[in-house]
Amino acid sequence: MTTQHALLTLAGKDRPGIVAAISRVLYETGCNIEDSSMTRLRGQFTMMLMLRPPTQVRCAELEARLAATARAMELTYSVRDLPSEEEGAGAG
Repeated sequence: MTTQHALLTLAGKDRPGIVAAISRVLYETGCNIEDSSMTRLRGQFTMMLMLRPPTQVRCAELEARLAATARAMELTYSVRDLPSEEEGAGAG
């Protein structure tokens, strides 16, 4: 059985509370953060998170749940499905 993964990418002006606010939405949605990369570049904050959402939560629903928080913090973001490691092994 393959596990569904999703990739969340996010960017915006760096400010306190971004990680906490986004993490809260993910926690409340039941997502598990499997891997992360975050950086600050010239006052801009970027985040990439590999997520394992609950099986009943689709990317469109996750995007909708993030919308209010992202809007309030003036962040741009996207969520997309990732193939399993087995499916992605042939890509190159």
